[in-house]
Amino acid sequence: MSRVSATSKSSWVLASLVACACAGAIFAGCSKGSDDASSAPSLSTIGSGAISATSTRDALGYTWTTQFGLNTISNGTANAMATVGSVTVIGIGPAGESADVVVATVSTITVTDRTTGFLFEPGSITAVGSSAYAGTRGDTPGAGDIYLKSQTIWNRVVDGDRPSVVVASQDGAVYGFAGGIGTKPATHYLAVGATGWDRRDDLFPSDTVPTAAVTHFNQMWIGGGPTTNEGQATLYRGTFTTGFQQVPLPLINGGVGSRQEVAALVSGASGLIVAIKNTDASSGLALGGSIYFIGFGETKLLATLNQEAPLCLVLHEGTIFAGTSSGRVLYRDPIGNFIEEPKVPTNQGITSLHSVSAGVLLVGQQTVNGARVAARIGNSNQPTGGGGGSTTSYITTVKPLLQASCVSCHSTMTTGYSLTVNLADNTADYAATVAQVTTQTPTASQLLRKASGGVSHSGGAPWPQGSTQYDA
Repeated sequence: MSRVSATSKSSWVLASLVACACAGAIFAGCSKGSDDASSAPSLSTIGSGAISATSTRDALGYTWTTQFGLNTISNGTANAMATVGSVTVIGIGPAGESADVVVATVSTITVTDRTTGFLFEPGSITAVGSSAYAGTRGDTPGAGDIYLKSQTIWNRVVDGDRPSVVVASQDGAVYGFAGGIGTKPATHYLAVGATGWDRRDDLFPSDTVPTAAVTHFNQMWIGGGPTTNEGQATLYRGTFTTGFQQVPLPLINGGVGSRQEVAALVSGASGLIVAIKNTDASSGLALGGSIYFIGFGETKLLATLNQEAPLCLVLHEGTIFAGTSSGRVLYRDPIGNFIEEPKVPTNQGITSLHSVSAGVLLVGQQTVNGARVAARIGNSNQPTGGGGGSTTSYITTVKPLLQASCVSCHSTMTTGYSLTVNLADNTADYAATVAQVTTQTPTASQLLRKASGGVSHSGGAPWPQGSTQYDA
């Protein structure tokens, strides 16, 4: 299998645990993340390998939801995601579809709406308030249209004349960057409060096929590829009123018959993350790729991939995550290595990544059975109750109770419930405690029955029914 250069698998990655609540507790989710540079993790320590001072992995490990099928078309793809209100809107290919999804429980993903109103597949989505805009793409001129989603209906608002269009938003204004092989780039623009779209074909200083766009430090940054079958990736920055200037990218020697293009852009508080994929110009198969950091006067190579290409990026848990054409999810550890995320559901390519909240990473996948989506959820943040009920966590609520009432005996005696000395191993103690819990009917749990005196227990009844410990 191909690997990221100069990296090794992390020995400290915690194994995923069974997704359950401890003694009926519901693990709380965190606030929603944002793609805006103003709220992105700091990249000021990028040179030392860390992405932000708060970069961290869940101490209790992670659990993957089961894959949810978005369509049944072989090699279908989940192309793009954006949060609109309480749902995540997903653009689905190769047919023109979208779905609104919610991570309802740790084991399931719920679709709240499904739409098939596109003429071509949506390849990009951007959220503006309670609405969403989608850019479509195809192999023919005119496939690149822009759609507006209001409530559950997608309406075409720009009838384009290029094969593809990439949408992005900035402070309520919406951009659509259109292009294709053999054509010049065009820019569609909807100003805040405007009722009609403007268009200009003279904003780019050179020809490019726009493939990704993001707002970064009050400008739009647009990544692209050549307008011929072979060539180098391109990057531009600017606004609709000032035009766009080209930003130099390192030249990639992809070899004869190769094509490079920007696959994804992510804005950080002190720099831009750029993923470049290198493919065979004839077959489209991935040859490799690179991930760069572009800061103030600095361009730094973060990773080089061989025989696979980065297809998508996201900032999550204070670091960079990348999805690859070979179906891997990679994250950058505090010393600068890209590590393979374990237990990713089987797929043929990771086509989109989205940070739903601090504890939930949504992963779009291409599979032989169609487009799929799965969520990786931190075990300290499991949304096990579908959003209702009280919220506690193992670390802050359950562990102190075990320390006060259970560990002195259950770490030294041979019983059916064994804890580590001083509760030193959170993962082992969490797993052992979960095994004593019946989540569907918490009062029937062996843990509560013994601790409350419901059944014989040599340690007595430290948590009688009605006590704060019992109710936790």
